[in-house]
Amino acid sequence: MKITKLILTAAAALGFCALQANATIVGVTTNYSKLNVSITVTTNKAEKTSGDIETTDTASAKLGNKQLLALFATYNGIDSPSTDPVWKNAMLVIGWDEPWDNDVLVVDKTGTNVLFDATTTEDSNFYFEVEFVSDGDYGVGSTVYKDASPGYWDGKNTDSAYYQLFVDEDPFSYIDIWGEGGSTQNFHQDWNAEIYTTWSDTESAIFPFQGSQDFEDYSASAKATITADGHGKGFNLVNWAIENW
Repeated sequence: MKITKLILTAAAALGFCALQANATIVGVTTNYSKLNVSITVTTNKAEKTSGDIETTDTASAKLGNKQLLALFATYNGIDSPSTDPVWKNAMLVIGWDEPWDNDVLVVDKTGTNVLFDATTTEDSNFYFEVEFVSDGDYGVGSTVYKDASPGYWDGKNTDSAYYQLFVDEDPFSYIDIWGEGGSTQNFHQDWNAEIYTTWSDTESAIFPFQGSQDFEDYSASAKATITADGHGKGFNLVNWAIENW
C-alpha cells in the first residue's frame, strides 16, 4: 500500500463530484488557541514475493494541519481550498468560548470567524476531537498567585490526553485514528483594579504509537504530537475550560 498524498487527493481518487462551494462563516470565536497537529500513521505495504520468499514491509504517512484542512474542505464541498478566497488562509484552533466549548475549529485568517466545527459535525460519522484533559483525568499542577493590583496568576497542569480522527462517510475510505497520552498546560492571567486584562496559554500533548487503528480501510498504528497556544484580552477561558472538560 502506497500512502502518499492520501488525504490531499481523496476527492479525486474516490470520484467525489460535489458541486463547488465557497466557504461561509458559521460563527465567531474570540477566545481561542492555535492548534498544531502532527500524526504519523504506519501501515503495511502490499506483500512481495520473490521465488519462495515473501516479504511484508511498512509505510508511513504524516497527517498535519495541511492534510486535515484539505480533508475538512472536501467534507464541506470545497474542491479547491487553495483558491477559495476565505478557506485558502484557514487555520486550526481550539475554541474555548461558547458555543464551541473546546471544539477543534477551522477559522479564517483573522482567527475569529469560524468556517467549520470539526468536532461537533452534523452527523456522528465524521469528526476530529482533541482533549488536553481526557474525561477529567487530572494529574498534578502548580500555581503562582500575586494577590495585588495589578496582579497575576500562573498555573501548570500535567494530565491525561486523548485525540481521535474518525471518518466513516462517503466518499472517503474508513479512518479511525486515535491515541491516549499525556499533556502539559500552562496558563497565565493578568488583572488590574479587579478587571481581567490579558491571558495566555500553551498546551502540549504526546501520544506514543498506538495499535488497533484503521487508516484507509487498512490496519495501522499511529503516534502524534499536538500543541496549542493562545493569548487574548479579558478572562482566561482556557483555565475554565480545562477545569470543566
